[in-house]
Amino acid sequence: MSYIVAPSPRLSLTCFKQFISLFAACVGCFTGVTSAEVALPWELQAVRLIRKGKPEIEQELQELLKTEQEKGNKKAGLVLALRLAGGFSGEQNHDEARKIIEPLAAEGDAEAQWLLAYDETTRLNLGKNGDKERIASLLKDAADQGHHGAQAAYAAFCRKSNDKEAKTTALKYAEKAVEQGNSYAMYPIPTAENLVSSDDIMEHSKKSLVAWKAGCVQAAGNVIDFNEEHLKEFAESGSSSCMNSRMVKICRQKGDRMNETKWLTLAAEGGDMFAVQALSHMTATDAEKDYRDAFGYDHDKLVYFDVPQDLPKAVELYSKAAEGGHVLAMYKLAGCYELGRGTERDEKKAEELYRKAAEQKLDIAALRLGQLLLRRGGKAAKEANKWLAQAAEQGNVVAKYTLGLCYLKGKGGVKKNMQRAQSLFTEAAALCDICSKYELGFAAYFAKGSGKDKKKTALETLNHAGIDCGPLCMATPMIKLELFGAYWGAAYDIIGDSRYKTDHLEADFMRVMQGNTNALCLYYLLRDLKLPKKGS
Repeated sequence: MSYIVAPSPRLSLTCFKQFISLFAACVGCFTGVTSAEVALPWELQAVRLIRKGKPEIEQELQELLKTEQEKGNKKAGLVLALRLAGGFSGEQNHDEARKIIEPLAAEGDAEAQWLLAYDETTRLNLGKNGDKERIASLLKDAADQGHHGAQAAYAAFCRKSNDKEAKTTALKYAEKAVEQGNSYAMYPIPTAENLVSSDDIMEHSKKSLVAWKAGCVQAAGNVIDFNEEHLKEFAESGSSSCMNSRMVKICRQKGDRMNETKWLTLAAEGGDMFAVQALSHMTATDAEKDYRDAFGYDHDKLVYFDVPQDLPKAVELYSKAAEGGHVLAMYKLAGCYELGRGTERDEKKAEELYRKAAEQKLDIAALRLGQLLLRRGGKAAKEANKWLAQAAEQGNVVAKYTLGLCYLKGKGGVKKNMQRAQSLFTEAAALCDICSKYELGFAAYFAKGSGKDKKKTALETLNHAGIDCGPLCMATPMIKLELFGAYWGAAYDIIGDSRYKTDHLEADFMRVMQGNTNALCLYYLLRDLKLPKKGS
């Protein structure tokens, strides 16, 4: 065993002070301790502010980043652009972010080129002045510099061409990205050429499962292993609405009407028109008829209902269905009262309805009840753990993440328990939850005794959480982030197709987007950070 003693006279007093400052910085980042007396490298100051996660501190963070950017610091500029585009101050500000990344991209910075390509994609998807040729050029330039996110994106772009040479190019860039562990590049795109026989189909399914396990959300749609455990994992992680439809069949076989309706509802809100059609034909009981009609009035543009959106009418019918014992109607009505959709906001009624549905083991109701109690704070927050734990035990990925935060921070009626928090984050990360990967990467980097190799692994976790699915901050809750229908178009399957999203789904998008952005920010801040060595 070795002990730290007074520094040798041969050591620089300045270096020793730097070491003490570094130690304090790491402890401060991990525990939230702050001290004006400790001189931190600007990167660690930024990390500390990001970890506080409070809107009122975001201005301080952005001022710090702007000061560094004005000194010519490219890293600070990239992080500032991410904060602006991510809407951490309240609203997404793509125009200001673009002013930062355009000059950097022009100078050949690969990260800026990649970010700018996504900004162009967003403009294109919104019907603005997005330039396909420029997107391709930016991605290729960044890909040729070794950026694996750009390599995967450029491969997806090339795949859309019918030209044989373009498809060869796509394979080349995808292979380069796979070598760096990019999960999206692992995703085998189905084509007539690679799905000729049943053996080809099974091989394609196995590759898709590997890609999903690595973090590629949309790859689940190509897995044809109808193992119930796999299907539930896929569906709980929000991999795709088709997984929800498959879960409907399993629930129907078991006679589990409540969960059948749950998966139908989630699939319909995710844009699955077969689920919408199935919901429109649910008429076994009066309560089901009322729920069906309420769902139609709740969501506009659902072709099988052919009625205009009428939220007060939806509330009226949800109420009738809930009085008839329909559990999903209780859940949907609770959301209306919580958010003031079609009625006056009434948090007490929302809590009552969420509680009734949660007591009947509806995991999404237990999650919302836990979240509501957490927000209220005080004595109410002490009960939150019970409902979040119930939802987490049922496999709900958002509940696993939220409960993990409770143990991390000592909130929701539980004491701080880092080991329990890490366990929950690990479970959620295995279901492709970006926010949990961000938490795991941060904790691993600043863990006690974390050496060079462990820090490198932690950075890779942050890297892939921030890059593999594209910079979601460059999207908006109103559109899908995709490159010509191919690249990460299923990102919104995490929360449902934007055409039919609810306020809760939008909130879930913001959670995932900010986890993705925070991971990318920390990756940039810590990647090239030169830390003074102990005793140097």
